[in-house]
Amino acid sequence: MRDFYRSCGRFDELTEAHNQLWPLRRLQVKEEHLWFMEENQEVVYWGVPVDQLSKDDPIVYQRANEQGARWYSERMRFSRFLKAMYEWQAGRAEAPR
Repeated sequence: MRDFYRSCGRFDELTEAHNQLWPLRRLQVKEEHLWFMEENQEVVYWGVPVDQLSKDDPIVYQRANEQGARWYSERMRFSRFLKAMYEWQAGRAEAPR
């Protein structure tokens, strides 16, 4: 996670293309997860369990934006999750003009 934020964290065209990767100042710990991304309509959030943050490439979890929602594993490590997310977003991007 640290490496990604250092190299791409300020590249708005990537981090704000559809779903929003939060900037460092907005990261927050709630419900024992570090929340780092929200779906473009704030329907779901993504995070990493705080007890996994010391790992090089932790597993990402998702939860719905509703009271009492539970976290579910995306079954992908952070690096693979971002790759899949940005590949999906790139497939839906407008063609350059």
